[in-house]
Amino acid sequence: MKSYFTPNCLSILRRLVLVALLWPFAACMLLAQSSSGEWKVGAAKADITPDVPVRLSGYGSRTQSTTEIDDRLFARAMTLKYAEQPPLVIVSLDAIGLSASLTDQIHTQLRSRFSLERKQVVLCTSHSHTAPQLDDVLPNLYSTPLNADEQQHMASTSRKTVEAIVRIVGESIERLQSATVGFGTGRAEFAINRRLLKNKIWTGFGTVDDGPVDRSVRVIHAKRLDGSTIAVAYQYACHCTSIGPELNKISADWAGLSAGLLEEALRKNDSREVIALPIIGCGADANPNPRGKYEHAKQHALEMAKSVQSVCS
Repeated sequence: MKSYFTPNCLSILRRLVLVALLWPFAACMLLAQSSSGEWKVGAAKADITPDVPVRLSGYGSRTQSTTEIDDRLFARAMTLKYAEQPPLVIVSLDAIGLSASLTDQIHTQLRSRFSLERKQVVLCTSHSHTAPQLDDVLPNLYSTPLNADEQQHMASTSRKTVEAIVRIVGESIERLQSATVGFGTGRAEFAINRRLLKNKIWTGFGTVDDGPVDRSVRVIHAKRLDGSTIAVAYQYACHCTSIGPELNKISADWAGLSAGLLEEALRKNDSREVIALPIIGCGADANPNPRGKYEHAKQHALEMAKSVQSVCS
């Protein structure tokens, strides 16, 4: 299913951007027509892979820092603007999460430099469990606390992450260009319910074949007026836990890996950059299946990329 955003959908879009739910209004979209030239879209990304040893977040059992990298981490931004309306910005970050303190730093700088109000920006993270621990995020996670060097490296990594986000938001605004903005829904099968219940009481994590799970892939696809892709944002309700805690290497897991695949595939021999923004939906009850190895992350990334491509084609 594909359709396009029109002016009468703008207020709906603005509210949904704020909670990173840009997709659940398909009924409105079915009535829409192409708004070619009415929208402007810009996108940018930055490498945020740490250059110092870091403790990876997500699993409390890890006790050692790492410098090993399976794949690089990125911050990505897409700005959408309709006519004279204020711009709306989506940020996708290969990270376990963002704390209130980091969020405040980002919004303060965005307001100061680009006059963006907090309601105009949504910050999304991939929730990768193989990305660095950041300031004030899950501070009680580890069984072995961070030492002084690890604290310092966490602080420097957090600072560089904030700087990168602010920079790419500015670049995405500078790159605004006439566009069409399409909507569609695909499907990926790898999410599985992980809440084991006995007599309606949670008993631990596992795989629940008949448990509730949302396997929809919701896609926003922004194209230049010549039909080439500027950016694509896509949402899937599933943890980024393809990789187990014993594999202590930096990775963006299936979300970031799928973004890399899409950025290459959607260019279609075009020299202009494509930005793909993975967004995790309400996936706290879902794990990728199978999981535990880096190969599983690549497997799920490929499935996700194919699903998104099917919507964009």
